[in-house]
Amino acid sequence: MAAAIDDAKFHAFVGKMLGDLGGAMSVPTVRLGLRLGLFDALADASATAADLARRAGGLHERYVREWALAQAANGYVDYDPASEQFSLSPEQAMVFHHRDSPVYLAGAFELVAAMIEAEPKVEDAFRTGEGVGWGESGGCLFCAVGAFFRPGYVNNIIQSWLPALDGVLPKLEGGDAFQLRIAIHTLAIVESSAGGLINAAMVAVPGASAYYLGGCIVYTAKSRLGLLDIDELDMAGFRSASERYASMIAERVRSRCGATWGLSETGASGRVTMVSVSTGSTTHVCA
Repeated sequence: MAAAIDDAKFHAFVGKMLGDLGGAMSVPTVRLGLRLGLFDALADASATAADLARRAGGLHERYVREWALAQAANGYVDYDPASEQFSLSPEQAMVFHHRDSPVYLAGAFELVAAMIEAEPKVEDAFRTGEGVGWGESGGCLFCAVGAFFRPGYVNNIIQSWLPALDGVLPKLEGGDAFQLRIAIHTLAIVESSAGGLINAAMVAVPGASAYYLGGCIVYTAKSRLGLLDIDELDMAGFRSASERYASMIAERVRSRCGATWGLSETGASGRVTMVSVSTGSTTHVCA
């Protein structure tokens, strides 16, 4: 015999599902607003649909009106029916306009879109067990991940994270960095799953230009080819999350930047990450 339905739980669950679906349906319109500059245009001042369409570069007024009303229904922008003016509150601007805000969420909407685009590949992985590589996912998942985590890096690396590590700041400000300078050594860095965090920490050190020659983030086969000139033939016989790969990209970034040292990071942060340091003749790898 089927269990009796609890009406209160049932209606709460359906309400939750409708809320989730409403959020999912907002993803396309929010992405349009971000790409077309509509949120940015509203941040300047309140506007009617016609004003907003003109301010955003001459968009079609009818489409802009429908977009703005949808955002108002979502609570993402404010609307005054009497004046037919749309506006962006300071709180909404923190999410949709100010790129250095700790809660700027443009990247989150791009992440959702990339995940949906990758759904057929993930479904196939369920059947085969082979998995889906980061570089094989839908859209620019790497770009979305970078955009999503950027506000956290901008607002925490120097302000919170580095000071929370015992003894790290003194070493960066006058210890290890100073040793690089006095030895006339230089450094180039290539990252993968760290997403630029290592390079960001390096350039945060005063005087880093005396020894830091540059770096790059290699997250896909396309970026690996474009930035380090490593093609599929070079990768034959081994995976990117391996000591051999870490050594190869450390040496490649060192030689391309003309640095004394090349530092690489690859793998999957939180699980297995390979770090390699190349001096041109010797390579040290740690996991």
